[in-house]
Amino acid sequence: GVNLPEVLGELSLMGISSVLVEGGAAVFTSFVREKLFDKITAFIAPVVIGKGVPVLGDVGTQTISQAPRLQNVTFHSIDDQIMVQGYRNLDFLGRLKEVVNVYRAD
Repeated sequence: GVNLPEVLGELSLMGISSVLVEGGAAVFTSFVREKLFDKITAFIAPVVIGKGVPVLGDVGTQTISQAPRLQNVTFHSIDDQIMVQGYRNLDFLGRLKEVVNVYRAD
């Protein structure tokens, strides 16, 4: 697999501070589990597909109080869909500095 903190540390050293992540449940789960995201955008569409496709896997949360909380959540209507955006708490910058420092130490 890809070492996400290492990749993000390298991008940070290159001056890149924003990355759009598109993928499936495994990719999203990795970013959420390692707390390597600052914003989540999701779309709700008026399509009934039955059981559906998982968006996230096990992110290591044992209780509701441990679950990552989104802040400043907004809802926008776009045609027949609803876009939901929320930000992880502001300790993200501290986590990014930690990732960069670990990467630099290696």
